[in-house]
Amino acid sequence: MKCRQCGLVNFKDAPACKRCGADLTVSDAAGDDSVAWRDGAVLVWKSTGPLPPRCLRCNSSGRGAYRRVKIAFFPAYNLASWLLAGFLHWKEYTLLLPLCAWHNLSRFLAIVLGVLIIFAGVGLIVATLGYNIDLLYYPGVFLIIAGFVVAAFKGSPISIKKFDAPYFRLRGVHKDYLAQLGPWSK
Repeated sequence: MKCRQCGLVNFKDAPACKRCGADLTVSDAAGDDSVAWRDGAVLVWKSTGPLPPRCLRCNSSGRGAYRRVKIAFFPAYNLASWLLAGFLHWKEYTLLLPLCAWHNLSRFLAIVLGVLIIFAGVGLIVATLGYNIDLLYYPGVFLIIAGFVVAAFKGSPISIKKFDAPYFRLRGVHKDYLAQLGPWSK
């Protein structure tokens, strides 16, 4: 069975593609097989099907591959309600997204940089405790927070604006990528 997403020929009884992991059990008999639309600057994606095989961040087709990306999401609340109960709604989704090699590498490097900054912050706090240098404590805490921010925001190629099962609303998608999609009408 040929994968609709990447074109690889798989065994006919395979449930998912060996290369990109796309679901091979989805049939095309549903009439309208669109799974992605644009809603202003937001991509609306029905997660039951594959996205068009172009990089979400730069719209390049050059050797783009589908990458598994973990994206954290929690519904938008004001700060007070989030502090009280918003963390209970925190969800993490693993999405199969088309990214070019450059954007996948930059995502990886941002995560590595964030982890290195966190280790530097922990090192400063340990130095504070070991050598009784109180001046290093606050920069260490700042570096730990900065490392988490770098890893979370720069390490995620896109972000989830809203999730209404099975539709994801994704921010950070290139405008030319959105231009090739039909308008959201639901």
